[in-house]
Amino acid sequence: MALREDASIPTETVKRVKEAAQRLGYAPDPALSALAAYRSGLKVREDFNVIALVSDISPEGRWLSSNSAQKLIEGATERARTLGYTLQYFNAWNDGMTPQRLSKVLRARGVRGIIIGPMADPSATLDMDWKRFSVVMVERAFQYGHFHHVVPNYYNDMMLVLHHLRAKGYKRPGMILYQSLAERVGHRWEAAYAVGWPEKTGDIPALILTPDMLDGNVLDWFRRYRPDVIIGRGMLIMRTLEQAGIAVPGDVGYVALSALDEPAGVSGIIQHRDAIGAAAVDILNSLLHRNHCGPNTISLGTHVDGTWHEGHTLRPTPVSLRAEIPSRAING
Repeated sequence: MALREDASIPTETVKRVKEAAQRLGYAPDPALSALAAYRSGLKVREDFNVIALVSDISPEGRWLSSNSAQKLIEGATERARTLGYTLQYFNAWNDGMTPQRLSKVLRARGVRGIIIGPMADPSATLDMDWKRFSVVMVERAFQYGHFHHVVPNYYNDMMLVLHHLRAKGYKRPGMILYQSLAERVGHRWEAAYAVGWPEKTGDIPALILTPDMLDGNVLDWFRRYRPDVIIGRGMLIMRTLEQAGIAVPGDVGYVALSALDEPAGVSGIIQHRDAIGAAAVDILNSLLHRNHCGPNTISLGTHVDGTWHEGHTLRPTPVSLRAEIPSRAING
């Protein structure tokens, strides 16, 4: 138990046992470890078979109804089922709930595993009794860097977009992002854009939309800089262009950084949210097997690569180049 860093063992005891094991040259038998994990897994599934998916986004935020959320829940639910768990969604603030009360509710129900979904404000905190739960996040919230997390590979997804735009002959890409979303992903899209197309980012600065900006700001930016393709995230961007009589892809191309939540047929990146949900359950299952609760000394992050969706909001790729362009994320 000490070598597994069981939460019930005092820290000083864990340290002394590890030092003794190192002096003796002790190494666990892989076969016996596998058997112990299997038997421990049966106990976890029998006594604590519910995994809680927790978010603090209000119903008005409509996160649960988005395609991304539905895919994530589907992937997590299916993987949980195969491992003997059930997945239940909880909101930390709905119907008089508070994070403190939610901690008590989950403990009373025997829930020990929590997946933290996207938060309304990624810089905020949920005042929960974390030391009593095994926790994995499907977003890299700023205040919770000590939890394992599974996120889309934002940087490589942008690099994949830029490769496709070059192959299609675009010369003047521009990017529009909502400020809150740019901050939520740690500005990784912007970083990849600057590295992947450095010769043009100075000519056409990215438009970062703040809450007080209107559709007119998008149109003013477009008419001033005249990009031949727009990289964006949010269906309102393309809708604003079309309502102003700007044809897509005739007058300007459009590529989505997450095509799941855009209108059907939009070109861009498919973020595999189902794989993210499944990976989160796998990691949480491992923590439960080791009876690890609370923050990690060293947190581990898993990136899930996106894939390219051709759509019809960009000009076609020349036939001679189609075989040369990757469909999956690549390193910059």
